[in-house]
Amino acid sequence: MAEKQYDFTHVPKRQGNSIKWGGLKEKELPMWIAEMDFRIAPEIMTSMEEKLKVAAFGYESVPAEYYKAVADWEGIEHHARPKEDWCVFASGVVPAISAMVRQFTSPGDQILVQEPVYNMFYSVIEGNGRRVISSDLIYENSKYSVNWADLEEKLATLSVRMMVFCNPHNPIGYAWSEEEVKRIVELCAKHKVLLISDEIHGDLVLTDEDITPAFTVDWDAKNWVVSLISPSKTFNLAALHAACAIIPNPDLRARAEESFFLAGIGEPNLLAIPAAIAAYEEGHDWLRELKQVLRDNFATNRFMPHA
Repeated sequence: MAEKQYDFTHVPKRQGNSIKWGGLKEKELPMWIAEMDFRIAPEIMTSMEEKLKVAAFGYESVPAEYYKAVADWEGIEHHARPKEDWCVFASGVVPAISAMVRQFTSPGDQILVQEPVYNMFYSVIEGNGRRVISSDLIYENSKYSVNWADLEEKLATLSVRMMVFCNPHNPIGYAWSEEEVKRIVELCAKHKVLLISDEIHGDLVLTDEDITPAFTVDWDAKNWVVSLISPSKTFNLAALHAACAIIPNPDLRARAEESFFLAGIGEPNLLAIPAAIAAYEEGHDWLRELKQVLRDNFATNRFMPHA
């Protein structure tokens, strides 16, 4: 086994303005938020330090290097490289979903989810005046599966305009198979329902299976798909606010980009771009070591104490 290069033992002290650690009593652990307590990869720190040396904090644009880094990352880690011009910057996955809910649906429309699922899906749907409809996952023999008949029946409902898909699924921790992803996308295309695929946890699958990004489906179905990715969960960069929408359909992409602009989420902050580029270009080894640490922790039921 190769010698480890990175430090996954020292935990930064974050009690100050950390949402996760703030307000806890002594010996309490925050088990409620998807955030790690490892130090970030040193390559990312170096990129941010170099950016700060410029000593000018004006408005930022998104360079072509960002989209190349995103596309290369998907190609290496998930064996599915999107075209660079399919990619649109957004400051977060949830803000992007919210903006597209407003752009592609109307008040009163129904948006489909698969319960049990990430609670913020409800917030962005109901908070924007739309209604949640769920095709509940079936739970049998300690496993979840899709109720395919129920899913198609609900996608065929005239008031359903969008499906928000969790890929891999949060909170059940399941990486949907290629066959399942393809079938879901094809059903959405058949019934003219836009599929928003939240793939933010896709880099952290700990089994031998990989995710199937929704943008990899056949061309006819691909026209109904938006895949959303971000380095925030993978590299613990949530506060830097960087994400990407991968949208093969050019008309859909233009409308999504407009929605991001109108929502004020289409421009990056000072450190988002250099950090994301460093993560995607230089973070492969760090991620490989991280995943082994996580596997070891699961195998031994270890939980890292907060220093």
